Amino acid sequence: MGFPHDALNFKITKALDELEREKIDGLNEIILEVINLKKSELYEKLYNGSVLNKKIFAPDARMIENEKNQQKHLMARGFQILGKFPLYIPHFSSLISFANLNALYSLFILIYYAYAERKLGCEDLRNIYLSGLDHRVIHALDRFDKVDEVPKTDSEFLIKLKNVQWESSDSKNLLNKLNYIKSLTGQDRFGLLYQLRPEGVEDDFILFSAACSAVNRRQDKINQEDVIRAYKTYFKLIKTDITKYKAKPELNKNDIERTDHGFLVCEKCSGYYKLHEGEYPEDFDQCRCGGKLIYYENIDWLIKEGENNSEMNKN
Repeated sequence: MGFPHDALNFKITKALDELEREKIDGLNEIILEVINLKKSELYEKLYNGSVLNKKIFAPDARMIENEKNQQKHLMARGFQILGKFPLYIPHFSSLISFANLNALYSLFILIYYAYAERKLGCEDLRNIYLSGLDHRVIHALDRFDKVDEVPKTDSEFLIKLKNVQWESSDSKNLLNKLNYIKSLTGQDRFGLLYQLRPEGVEDDFILFSAACSAVNRRQDKINQEDVIRAYKTYFKLIKTDITKYKAKPELNKNDIERTDHGFLVCEKCSGYYKLHEGEYPEDFDQCRCGGKLIYYENIDWLIKEGENNSEMNKN
């Protein structure tokens, strides 16, 4: 049983030696944080939460789907802009996809669970999705707890994220090396079971944060400074009791505000239906094609997309 542990320690030491030769501001601080994961009680709670997966939710943990999928919510707009290419294929797709945005909320859930030390219910999910913490992290990164106000993450920002690429192989290699050491540290602490947990959340979030750092600098290339700041953001987040961030009162309702306006869009066929006076989203079960119906306040983005497709067909 000693050989695997010794082999892991050798790999970790070798990888650390290679990184420590790099002269990058802030890198030594990040390396120390990664090493300290081996004895962090909080990291163990995050790990346990990731292994339990859906078992960390209480029976009443049901986000109101209409509320979460309104176009004004970041998740809905993020899916529209970033959700078309879930896999990164160089030269063919975006480096940042919807999976990276989704990882932001997945990490929030694990951190919230670690600090709450109980199963998460509906109000907990409202706090996670509707407190504004997402916008704080995206725009202030490792200073998310130091700012009073940040701008809303609009479609323009998401489009810029979609266009972000690597500045150089050095920047990409720095991220890969840090992720590699973090993975080895996890294996050394938790054994082979570490590989069986749902993968990707931490690494997807860190890449997402690096891209946000680049866009906040008004650049479309991720450099080494962005990678360092992304890791600082990750460690700052997991050391913060985010249960103190509460859903804004005007959004903290048991259901979406009843309205005569809005549209139902089919996930399957992309058809849409305008709600008339006296009609409400919950009055409709599914589309005629059998697809799930999602409520949106407006569908300008869908109509515009249809016009663009029509122009393409004409050509």
